[in-house]
Amino acid sequence: MTSEIDLIFSITQFANAFRDALDKSLREIGLYSGQVYILIFLWEQNEQTQVALAQKLNLSSPTIHKMVKSLSENNFVVSRKCAVDARQMRVSLTEKGNRIRPLVERQWIQVETKVLAPLTETEKLIFRQLLEKMRDNLISRG
Repeated sequence: MTSEIDLIFSITQFANAFRDALDKSLREIGLYSGQVYILIFLWEQNEQTQVALAQKLNLSSPTIHKMVKSLSENNFVVSRKCAVDARQMRVSLTEKGNRIRPLVERQWIQVETKVLAPLTETEKLIFRQLLEKMRDNLISRG
């Protein structure tokens, strides 16, 4: 393999390992890593449409629907038709969804601390800058 393919393969392996570690940590509170991103957006701004969440997460509407349904079944969110446009579903946090925020943040920080432990502060800064630069390049090129 070329060095570029090896690098992307390493990034993919890292992302998968991080997701697995986060899944294992969040499973204790009844969540999966993908679901936590919906909660994060709702903690920033409660009551959003499923369409908006799909756009923010760059996921398909059916995928978001499935995730919201699971979160709803576990009483983390409620979903109801929009009063202005009945074709749209609005998602809101429940009391339970708000209550688990500190626990989710604590779990996330524990995983992140473990992942970043071997890096110096300078390496963490460079790593963040490199990831943001690559992400921005992908976004700008569509």
